[in-house]
Amino acid sequence: MENLDDFFKSIEKDFISLTKDEYSKYESEILSCYKGFMNKINDDLKNWSIAFSNGDITQEEFDSLIRGKKDFLEIETLQKIGEGKIRIDNLLNSITGLIVKNLIKII
Repeated sequence: MENLDDFFKSIEKDFISLTKDEYSKYESEILSCYKGFMNKINDDLKNWSIAFSNGDITQEEFDSLIRGKKDFLEIETLQKIGEGKIRIDNLLNSITGLIVKNLIKII
């Protein structure tokens, strides 16, 4: 998949925009969580992205795989910044949603 670098850049751009719009008070902490998450799932994400672009897995399967990894986000850091559980869950869902949305754009 030739656009994989663009895919990762697009996700990060959208994520930074999301944090500035909705979580600006904690932007650096949340960005650190995001980068840690992406580092932990990078290899899996590449493999799943290629599988999805080749038609080996469906969008629903790709989405499920990504959402299954959201536990790798450093929830402790998000909890330390004082956000409630619902707001943290919304952020986690936004991150995984951005990944799926950006992959769909390049395929």
